[in-house]
Amino acid sequence: MEDLSHDSVNRFLLRERYEPKDLFDELSSQINLIGGTLSGDDTVIDKPHSDTA
Repeated sequence: MEDLSHDSVNRFLLRERYEPKDLFDELSSQINLIGGTLSGDDTVIDKPHSDTA
């Protein structure tokens, strides 16, 4: 997934109303699905250096 940029993911998510399965279908060829657990989280954690207040 080295060729996957933050901007391309943003564009993908903003194009239409996608479901989690759509993202999985888009990336499944780049993920090793043998064993383990795949977990995704959309939590955004504030960082002190990004505080503009």
